[in-house]
Amino acid sequence: MKKLAAALIFLCGAKSAFAQTVKVDFAFDTTQKNPYANHLLITSDKKKTSDTFDAISGASLNFSTKILSSSSLPKSLVCLFLFAVSPSKNAERDALSIEKSEDGLIDVTFIHRGVVYWLQADEKGNIDLENGLSLAVVGEKKDGAFALKDDFVLSGKDATDMKNADFDKIDFEDDKAKTPDGKTLKKAKATMTFENGILSVRALFKWQDEKKKE
Repeated sequence: MKKLAAALIFLCGAKSAFAQTVKVDFAFDTTQKNPYANHLLITSDKKKTSDTFDAISGASLNFSTKILSSSSLPKSLVCLFLFAVSPSKNAERDALSIEKSEDGLIDVTFIHRGVVYWLQADEKGNIDLENGLSLAVVGEKKDGAFALKDDFVLSGKDATDMKNADFDKIDFEDDKAKTPDGKTLKKAKATMTFENGILSVRALFKWQDEKKKE
């Protein structure tokens, strides 16, 4: 677990200042027909940052990635939100897959820098923040690029293509928000929709100071 936690801090950013309240509104056009539909709005302790991908710099326009990397949100959400402020081709590179059942259940999977993430929403779009987010390390960096480990690649397939991950062999573990010492998670909720190729997530996390025992 310690090695996994250290790896995730490296992959999706190191922590800095802690925000008591974080609210996120995310949208990503999986069809890639309208990049202007992609957006990320983050409210961190009342400070709002509206962001999208900047083709000129090749990075997020308003540096929302720094806000996300310093947050205590579940890593699966943090890395999902990056799609809105990254080149659209990253979705294919990370093998982003979204399935919506006839009952409205939504499953989202992708593999970012060697870690596979799995997000699930019920028929009402609610994400169970205790059991609906999970992850597993399935890749490693080789010759300057990430590739699937031998244990997790489909037989005879290219390990550098994340679409070739063998999900039947992956042992996932829960991914939850982090709560720093002296804090308690007062409120946490997240919802997801997938309509007309647009994946949207709204999330709210609120921490408070832990009450001291007298």
